[in-house]
Parts: sequence; structure tokens; C-alpha cells
Amino acid sequence: MEWARTTFGRLAVQIAKYMGAKRVIATGRNVEALEQLMGIGADATVPVVPIGTESNSN
Repeated sequence: MEWARTTFGRLAVQIAKYMGAKRVIATGRNVEALEQLMGIGADATVPVVPIGTESNSN
């Protein structure tokens, strides 16, 4: 579920679960918002990092 951090996205997470979705995965850039989504029904979250800003551990 893209844009899960927005009001629409938060509602969509809840509706998806209510309608019987077996797994709801939310994506977004705000890690704190993603953690909150776990509390309202998201089964998993995926933090999105814009290209060129990911850390390089080498």
C-alpha cells in the first residue's frame, strides 16, 4: 500500500484488513509513521529510500 502515511493511506490499511486482506504491506519514507501503521492493521512495512540517499556500508 503506497502512501500509507497519508490519511487516505491509513484509512486504506484499515479498510483492507476489514475487507479480509490476508496481508497488508505499507510503504513510505517516514519510519515513525510506518511503525504507527503496524498498530492499525499493517502486517509489514517497507521503508522507501530515494535513489542516491541509501547508506553504503563498504
